[in-house]
Amino acid sequence: MKKGLTGLLLVSLMATLTVPVQAAEQTTLIHANVGSSYTLTIPKETTIDVNALTTPLNGTIKVTGNILSTENVVVSAVTQPLHNDDQNADLPYTLKNGNQAFTSVNFNQNDLKSTKEVQLQIAINQEDWNQAPAGSYNGSIVFNAELQ
Repeated sequence: MKKGLTGLLLVSLMATLTVPVQAAEQTTLIHANVGSSYTLTIPKETTIDVNALTTPLNGTIKVTGNILSTENVVVSAVTQPLHNDDQNADLPYTLKNGNQAFTSVNFNQNDLKSTKEVQLQIAINQEDWNQAPAGSYNGSIVFNAELQ
């Protein structure tokens, strides 16, 4: 009987000493960041006919990609003169967007989605054509795009 009572006492003591087990829930945070990116497309090589007062560039400026609604892609251009190496002469011209001299154009998030295009043109005054020495003239336009 002593053994039975000891066993019963031991079982009841163990029941009161049980430690509750619980699973601790924890969370791992994950993050992703899709950075702004864009592609600038510029016009191809363009040949200007003699005495042409305006010549559209062979293609348009367009920007495609994915930017934030608070950002703009600003496209600007630096023109290099039409130069005649044989005669060491320049033929002045103006890069234009419509009737205005081109300085820059902004593309926002909606413009990138709608594939906005800007057609630029070369404008040369008739007086400059009249004074241009004979020969071949070559120049360039350097386009720059900046995310702002």
